[in-house]
Amino acid sequence: MFEYINNFGGNGVFILGDVHPFVGKNSLQLSWEILTRVKNLYHRLKPTEKRIVFLGQNIQLHESLLRLIPCCEVPLPSIEQIQDHLESYLLYLQESASEQEVTFTVSLTIEDKETLARAALGLTLEEISDFLRLTVKERLTSKGIVIDTTVIPLVVEYKTRLLAQMGIELGKSATIPFGGLDLLRDWLQRRSRLFSQEARSLNLPQPKGVLLAGPPGTGKSIVAKNIATILNLPLLQLDIASMLGSLVGESEGNVRRALKTAEAIAPCILWIDEVEKALSANGDTSGVSQRILGNILTFMSECTAGVFVVATCNDPTALPIEFKRKGRNTARLRENRWWNKEYFVLVNYTRTKTAKNVACT
Repeated sequence: MFEYINNFGGNGVFILGDVHPFVGKNSLQLSWEILTRVKNLYHRLKPTEKRIVFLGQNIQLHESLLRLIPCCEVPLPSIEQIQDHLESYLLYLQESASEQEVTFTVSLTIEDKETLARAALGLTLEEISDFLRLTVKERLTSKGIVIDTTVIPLVVEYKTRLLAQMGIELGKSATIPFGGLDLLRDWLQRRSRLFSQEARSLNLPQPKGVLLAGPPGTGKSIVAKNIATILNLPLLQLDIASMLGSLVGESEGNVRRALKTAEAIAPCILWIDEVEKALSANGDTSGVSQRILGNILTFMSECTAGVFVVATCNDPTALPIEFKRKGRNTARLRENRWWNKEYFVLVNYTRTKTAKNVACT
């Protein structure tokens, strides 16, 4: 392949897919022969009008190629890009249906199309096209095809199935409110307006998240689901354990892709359950936990899209110090002497009398 590009007589751009495992950093498939050929070809093509483009996911080039090959990361589409794609693809489907003498009706207002685009946030444009194409085939009847507001919950189900393969689940908001924790509830209600479009247009700072600590069975999960109800935001549950892979760098790449998906869906709630099991370095000799921790800390510090992180843990002493420092989470439940009865009921929604007005830092 490289010989063909080198001997090609004209000018052109050559697009190569899935080559990065052979030239990737710490990859088990790293080939020094291919790595050397890429470097030699780079210098040979530099004075010519021939260029090579590598395509792939989670590309981490070898150190010897970092300064030679520039990297460009394509983010997930925004809501405006999705709206434009929906308009063009629905028009394409309508023209295809007319060629086959099939009635194609789109019964969506401008507001409905915006709602549909917002429901599709987190999907790629190709995945959105696949969803529309499958929906059209399923709705084909003798009377034609009708695209209306009933496709909105369908795209949410389609997105849920795809995100589940990445270790992200679209959770449901709680139907049972929690008792006690009055200060936490007031704190959330006062800051719920910071996630509105008006607050984002004014560049007002948004809260980063909250850490819920307590023994198992004290209602941390029900509080996390209620936070999504109070803030009126979609709930994403991140299962880090399902993202751990056997290949070097695979786990960190899966976590980064999941965090970028949450950023594309924002504003939303990102719920990381039992976070100490994923971030604790006890027994981890490969350093995967530390690298995942670094990815999460960087995301929490630099993300400005409106992702509210809700982390729950059973043993806060097992968490790294840098994850618990002041300012990392905007609100954090007291964790000193957490086995004491006073702190045990802090996140126990079934014991509201003794949990009344317990301080929330």
